[in-house]
Amino acid sequence: MLEKRKIVAIITEYYDSSNYGGNLQAYALTRYLNENVICAEQLSYKRPGGSFWLALQEHEGFQSKLAFFIKKVLQKTWKRREFARVKRRRKIVVEFGRKFVPHNRTVLNDEDFRNLKLNQDSENAREIFQYSVFITGSDQVWRTTEKEAYFLTFVPKGKKKISYAASISKNSLDGNEQVFFRMALKDFDAISVREKSDVDLISDLCEQPIEWVVDPTLLLEENQWNDLCSPNLYKERYVFCYFLGGEQRPRKLAREYACRKGLKLLTMPYLTRDYPFEDFRNNRRNEERLFEVSVEDFLSLIRYADAVFTDSFHAVVFSIIFRTQFFVFDRSIAVSMNSRIKSILELCEATQRFCDTKEKETLQYIEMLQPIDYDISLEKLEELRDKSRIWLKQNAGK
Repeated sequence: MLEKRKIVAIITEYYDSSNYGGNLQAYALTRYLNENVICAEQLSYKRPGGSFWLALQEHEGFQSKLAFFIKKVLQKTWKRREFARVKRRRKIVVEFGRKFVPHNRTVLNDEDFRNLKLNQDSENAREIFQYSVFITGSDQVWRTTEKEAYFLTFVPKGKKKISYAASISKNSLDGNEQVFFRMALKDFDAISVREKSDVDLISDLCEQPIEWVVDPTLLLEENQWNDLCSPNLYKERYVFCYFLGGEQRPRKLAREYACRKGLKLLTMPYLTRDYPFEDFRNNRRNEERLFEVSVEDFLSLIRYADAVFTDSFHAVVFSIIFRTQFFVFDRSIAVSMNSRIKSILELCEATQRFCDTKEKETLQYIEMLQPIDYDISLEKLEELRDKSRIWLKQNAGK
């Protein structure tokens, strides 16, 4: 029977998220804590949302802005039926989080969190300060210093503050960021990060030791994920293609691979607001585009695939959990995928699966790779898994 006196509050990329990985890491951390350590739930943090004009400004140069504008026009006209299905997909994913992830009832935004300390007698303050332990993480909660709530700056003295598998997703911090991290983390009771590179990045900014831990999804056993995921959705053998970025070459490579192997190709188009033109093309022979995919179906698509082609960190993690062969590609975005991908691949001795150069983005290179032997390649991962569980029990359960 778990101790009921202390309640843990977790803040991460959870509330109203339509991201599969974000929901699953939130689900995993709350489930693991509730079943093994202490009562925990997510805080419903409404993060600042973007607009069309803000998204347009992120594109540099006339051609880039024009391409983005054309994609939005196509979305509203030529592909309006498909994008209606995209909206339903997002609704399904958000509903998973609301149904399966324990969370507090009050939704708070940045202004609400700033006001907590100013008015500790408010209804919001009374609800939030009932918790005795606050955890930030996992996922990219420390990617920017603009979302101060992820640094637990709203938590008053006397409350325990820790991070679990927080991710910075940068190769360096500028001077202002270093000052912010030093001030924000000085009163943390324990700090852990998800990427090995982040240990070195902030060690000099903190008096506390920085622990390298696994993503929350790896705290749960494979059989626990098997219980959640849907049965096999397809009789045919297939390749699952799951890309968040806009790169064309990995998509074409997945198609070539499926054709060469005689496999069905399953793709999930329009996963972000920046829709690649390749996703707008019509279905090809022996290819199916998926829209209303639940979180449980997402797990099933990875579990039963012959191979997964992806640029998603969590798609790689679940490929490892389900012992599925995979090939991962970098995303050409402001936030590099390198650190998080390399961290997890080093643990399962599969760094060659990271196709991060033009030479590796070829069918010749992929077919040259030997299948991952999961029976002998997961020793390091299992060691870090055990250490992570112990660390979490020691620091969240006191």
